[in-house]
Amino acid sequence: MLRSIDPLLNGMPLSILDDSDHSSDIVIAAANFPAIDVARRHVELTGGPADRVLEALLSVLPFDDLVEAPSALMVARSEAEPMYTDFGRFIEATEGLSVKVERVDPDALMARARAEDSEISSGDRRPYDNLILRKGALRHESGAA
Repeated sequence: MLRSIDPLLNGMPLSILDDSDHSSDIVIAAANFPAIDVARRHVELTGGPADRVLEALLSVLPFDDLVEAPSALMVARSEAEPMYTDFGRFIEATEGLSVKVERVDPDALMARARAEDSEISSGDRRPYDNLILRKGALRHESGAA
């Protein structure tokens, strides 16, 4: 056990997050997403739905603030808006700032996922609950060494 680390995050997802470069995309995949067939590095965090995995990742992952939309959400082809958790509002509430969430169709999200190295599967069974987060760099805080 580590202090101040979400208990959902074990060594493997922490290693994936630590090893990825800034501007890397991290895919959070729902249970129905073929992540194991797509990713070179894959870990399952089936302890909760995608928004719970998102909460755990946001506790340690800095957002890329140099791009317009540091996150992307899969939207079903037949739906104007997703019928599930509004990840954008959740991210804003967690981060304390407004974050643009790009909405992408399943084919576009799959293409981006294939181009990335790492994916984290949630136990979420809701359709299309797939999200991409762009990792940023930690900023120097005043007074820090």
